[in-house]
Amino acid sequence: MTFPGMAGGPQVRAIAWRDLIRSFYARLEPRGLWPRAGETALSVSGSRADEPGLARPIVWAKRAVLLVDVVESVRLVEQDEAGAIARWLAFVEHVKTRILPEWKGRAVKSLGDGLLLDFDDVRSAAAAAFAIQQASNRVNSGLPPERQMLLRMGLEISDVVVEADDVHGRGVNLAARLMSLAGPSEIVVSAHACDELTADLDAQIEDLGECYVRHVSEPVRAYRIGPPGPRPMLRGTPADELAPYIAVVPFAARRTTEEHDITGEVLAEEIIRGISHSPELNVISRLSTTAFRGRVVSLSEISTHLNADYVLSGIYSVDGDNLILDAELAEAKSGRVVWTDRLSERLSAILRRDSELVGQIIAETSAAVMRRELQRAQSQPLPSLKAYSLLL
Repeated sequence: MTFPGMAGGPQVRAIAWRDLIRSFYARLEPRGLWPRAGETALSVSGSRADEPGLARPIVWAKRAVLLVDVVESVRLVEQDEAGAIARWLAFVEHVKTRILPEWKGRAVKSLGDGLLLDFDDVRSAAAAAFAIQQASNRVNSGLPPERQMLLRMGLEISDVVVEADDVHGRGVNLAARLMSLAGPSEIVVSAHACDELTADLDAQIEDLGECYVRHVSEPVRAYRIGPPGPRPMLRGTPADELAPYIAVVPFAARRTTEEHDITGEVLAEEIIRGISHSPELNVISRLSTTAFRGRVVSLSEISTHLNADYVLSGIYSVDGDNLILDAELAEAKSGRVVWTDRLSERLSAILRRDSELVGQIIAETSAAVMRRELQRAQSQPLPSLKAYSLLL
C-alpha cells in the first residue's frame, strides 16, 4: 500500500514539524460553530446562545475523543527529518481522506507529532483507531525497525466544548492521560468508553485495572483494546524483553604471562554460556564483549556500546594451578557496584561443566541483579493497584 508523497516527487524541506502540519490542516474545511441535533449552545458567559446580545456561542456535545501520538517522534526526526515529516504528512492525508469519512470522524487539529480526532460514538472511534493502526502497520512493513512510525492512542467519551478547530474539556485531558498508559501500537480507553463496546464483537478488551496518571488525583479505570478476531491480538511484553541485560567483559590479568594470557577470556566465555540458560537475565554475546579485552574503558562506554544494564568484570592472578579472581558486578549507567567477591579455584577445574567458581559467579550475580531490580521497582511509582499487588 502506497500513500501520496511516500515515494517520488521533490523532497520536503526540513522545516519545523509543527509548521508543516499546521499548513496541512489549514486546508481543512472548518465545521460550523452552531450546534447540531443533540448539541447545546451556550454563550461565553454560560448563558444560552439564543439570548439577546450574545456574539459567540459555546457548543457542548457528547463526543468520542481519540488522541493519536507518534512514539519517539524526536528520534525519528533526528534520524531523517525530511523523510519522517513526509511520511507523517502522507499518513495524515490517508487518515483524513480514507479512514475518517468511513467512520464519520473529524480531524480536529494536529498536535505536532499527533492527531486530535473526534467521533459521534465510541464504536466508530474504536473502529477508526483499529484502521489507523492497521494502516501504520502496512507502512512500517517496508521500513527498517529504526525508521518505523509506531503509534499509541487514548480514547474517552464525554461532554466537551466543540469548536471548528478544537475541542475542550476534561474528556480531552483524560484521553491524553490514557494515551500515556499505552505502549507502542496500543490503544487504551476509559471505563466510560469501554462500556459502549461489546467484548469480542466490537473489540478485544483487556482490563488494566485502576491506573494512576499525572495530574489526576484519583486513579482511573483503563482498558487496552484491540480489533475483534478469532485470535488474541492483545499481547504483553515477552518476559525475555523485560529481563535486564548483562555484559561479561573478559577478565584482566594482574600479571600477563604467555601461558595464561587467555585465561580471563575463557573464564568469561564459560560464565556467558551459563548465564544464557538463566530465565532472569539476558546476556550479551561473547563476540560483542571480546572487543573490550585488554582495553581500559569506563562503564558508561560499555553501556553505550553494548546497551547493557549491568557489567561483570574483574582481575585474576594465577599461582601455580590456582586461579584467584576478584570479580565485581556494577550498574552500567550509574557505576554503582551491586556485588563483589574474591573467588578461587584450580585452573584445571574451570573448564569443567560443574566448575564451582563459574556456578558461584552465575548464582551470586543473578541474585544481586534481582535484588537491585526489586529495589528499583519498589522505589518507583506503579501505574495501577493491580501492578502494586503483583509486586507485593
